Amino acid sequence: MASEMVCGLIFRLLLPICLATACLFRYNGLSFIYLIFLLLIPLFSEPTSTTMQGHTGRLLMSLCFSSLSFLLFHIIYQITVNSLLAGNNIDPAFNCSRWERSIRQIGFESVIGADAGNGIRVFLPDIGMFLTGLGCWLLCHSLVQKRPPEDVVYDFEPEEGVEEEDLSLDDNVLLDENFEAGYEGGEEEEEEEEEEMEEEEEEEEEEEEEEEEEEEEESTKMKILGRVAAVASKVKEIIGNLISTAGKVVVTILLGLTGIILPSMTSAVYFFVFLFLCTWWSFCRTFDTLIFSCMCVLMAIFSAGHLVVLYLYQFQFFHEFIPPKDSYIRLDTGTFFLFK
Repeated sequence: MASEMVCGLIFRLLLPICLATACLFRYNGLSFIYLIFLLLIPLFSEPTSTTMQGHTGRLLMSLCFSSLSFLLFHIIYQITVNSLLAGNNIDPAFNCSRWERSIRQIGFESVIGADAGNGIRVFLPDIGMFLTGLGCWLLCHSLVQKRPPEDVVYDFEPEEGVEEEDLSLDDNVLLDENFEAGYEGGEEEEEEEEEEMEEEEEEEEEEEEEEEEEEEEESTKMKILGRVAAVASKVKEIIGNLISTAGKVVVTILLGLTGIILPSMTSAVYFFVFLFLCTWWSFCRTFDTLIFSCMCVLMAIFSAGHLVVLYLYQFQFFHEFIPPKDSYIRLDTGTFFLFK
């Protein structure tokens, strides 16, 4: 339970923060792929032993593969540009050419003559996402593969039974040998065998004491893990109850703020839904949980589309095609150029 909670926090909190940072760090086609991953995370289940072998594990693996591929393409592009410049095959002032601007919108930008800040901006998102995605995948995979304490305890019991049977068989064999040796050997041999038996018994007692000490240590570890799992389950239950009870209030407040902050046609959708909810509740009416969940899903799809359009408008191509001072684009979608 504790390991699943840690995996859930990594998948629901750490990974989205890193993806959002990579999306805001630069605006190009490669970062747009990270935005798609960010929007897909709520649709996937939290990492477990089953989901890591299914769609959730494939999502993390595809994120690692995509970021690594982007990083390799960056390196290949830098090598290609440097080799073309060394052979005088392209104009040194190629930064303002049409093909360079098109490739830059995709995400590949030359760092020749650039300062340290631009160089970091080009490579850091892909390096960070590769390390973050790989770390999340390895950590979640290792945590969900760990076996619960109950299984470990059950595994020790049959081994102890087998060891006891082996010890009893060894004792019977030794007694039979001593019995036969009493008829064949003399008194001295019997005394030596008795001494050997005593030494073996002492060694067995010492081994049993060591095994008991190890079992006590393991039992204390199991108790600690059980307490941690119990605390984690209680915390998860409390958080779930808070989200279920206060979720409607939080969604309503967010709808109102989104509709008021930037007036536009898209913001009007949020504002009208906010007014409808407040009006419905003012008549002391309630929503069925299924209906409210469907409304939240529809608003999430609408918000995802709005985010995609807003992010695409930050590209230089769309910025030149539709100027930011155009009143129609601001009225219809509420988009504007964030960073010049």
